[in-house]
Amino acid sequence: MKEIAKKSDWQLIRGFFAYMSPYRKWVIYSILAVPFAIGGTLLNPWLLVKIVDDYLVVAEIKGLVFMVSLLAGTVVINYIADAIYTYSLQRAGQMAIADMRKDLYRHSLTLPRRYYDSTPIGITLSRMTSDGEAIGESVAIGVLSLVTDIIKTIALFGFLFYLSWQLTLVIVCILPPVYFAQTKSNIYDALLYSVIEGLTSVTMAAIIWIGTGGILRGVVTIGVLVGFINTLNRLFIPIREFAQQIALIQRALSALEHIDRLLAEPSEKEQLEPLADGDRICFKTLEFKGVDFSYNEGTRVLDQVSFSLNRGENIAIVGATGSGKSTILRLITKAYDNYQGSIRINGRELRDISKAELFSCTTLMQQDVFLFNESIKFNISLGRPGIGEQEIKNAAEFVYANQFIERFKEGLDYRIIDNGKNLSAGQAQLISFARAIAGKSDLILLDEATSSVDSVTENLIQKATARIFKEKTVIAIAHRLSTIRHSELILVMKEGRIVEQGSHRELLKGGGYYLKLLKRMEQQDGLPTVT
Repeated sequence: MKEIAKKSDWQLIRGFFAYMSPYRKWVIYSILAVPFAIGGTLLNPWLLVKIVDDYLVVAEIKGLVFMVSLLAGTVVINYIADAIYTYSLQRAGQMAIADMRKDLYRHSLTLPRRYYDSTPIGITLSRMTSDGEAIGESVAIGVLSLVTDIIKTIALFGFLFYLSWQLTLVIVCILPPVYFAQTKSNIYDALLYSVIEGLTSVTMAAIIWIGTGGILRGVVTIGVLVGFINTLNRLFIPIREFAQQIALIQRALSALEHIDRLLAEPSEKEQLEPLADGDRICFKTLEFKGVDFSYNEGTRVLDQVSFSLNRGENIAIVGATGSGKSTILRLITKAYDNYQGSIRINGRELRDISKAELFSCTTLMQQDVFLFNESIKFNISLGRPGIGEQEIKNAAEFVYANQFIERFKEGLDYRIIDNGKNLSAGQAQLISFARAIAGKSDLILLDEATSSVDSVTENLIQKATARIFKEKTVIAIAHRLSTIRHSELILVMKEGRIVEQGSHRELLKGGGYYLKLLKRMEQQDGLPTVT
């Protein structure tokens, strides 16, 4: 598989900003609010200096009310500007994240089966949830906020120099150790906040000490000292948050890389499109001839597998874990097409049959049953065209699911919740049986479930399985003795090869590997299982 090229941090950020492009007006609003936020940050301490030196110290009450009102007004404007800045960026960022998640979801539906076979589902879910959150709280706000904070810090530092270059030199002496907390923040993250708080307090004490001396010597006014202390508090806020922003941005970049790699995963070449009724395949024959297959180069999973199946027949495949049973079903459903040898349906090579044609005549019933938070009726029909209420009822009766459905007051309209939380495991499996029957597929591929069920539904499952084997064409990975006994032909798999084949009675008489598997199954309590 071709390795996906790694992108630079700037390429990742630029890729995310492409999602924010449709919402650029909100970014523009936030940018327009920045000058007002910075201006208010600088104007507040300047007004404070004027109020103290020109009015309070000299007891000039005449213009004091106006100046205090002006100060209050700048505080309100500053607050509004900050609110607009934060809200606009949050809105643009969250809408961009929503679009990214939609793309991730749509792309995940196009990924081939081989991707999900080799990638734990939790990783894919993490890309859409926690990684999305990391980006939302960091890139959308973090990058622009970092730039804004840098501008604000420079502006505040310049204002301090304007107020008193002598007092500003004290801060200059403190900057080297602050810079060293920041650069080592990944190592000393727990100490960073307290260290900067301590340095802030020490700096404040030094400013007060030196500033008081300056007042006594007449080189610094009281207003300048008050304004300096007020500005100093504002200066250390972005400095204190700088390391946290860097850490969040680094986390976001890591999340962006994960998401970019997922989006770069090649989609399934052939997408499943609806098929007209006239184009449906009527299953007649399936033939495996000398089939070899490997998931990874050098590790052969199937080795010269050959068998045939005609319409109306059924086959059970048995074997230990890793013997290649599930791989046969995956090849039949075209989850993988890089096999060697020949697989033919109705005489046509499987590679030449579209998925739409293939799925028109086959249904895969897997061990894991997924049920939607919808009615039983919908979970059987899945909204497929041509499956009306009568077809749903017929399918439920065929697999004996009607025997428990009729006990619900709502009947087929009974609503399933949380993937069947209000159903037993056996009831959920019978609904999946009915789902397969309602699709009117000619060939049913059954990866039989091994979970324990209650005795009542176990009996119904056995009856349903027997009926499916009797009236349908079936290939089943068999975990139950009852399934094996229903089969006309049993394929015994070992290390990717068919080592024995025949009916249940024929294989018992042979006394070979099948008999060992059978004894192992009979030792299990409850539902016998191949392990």
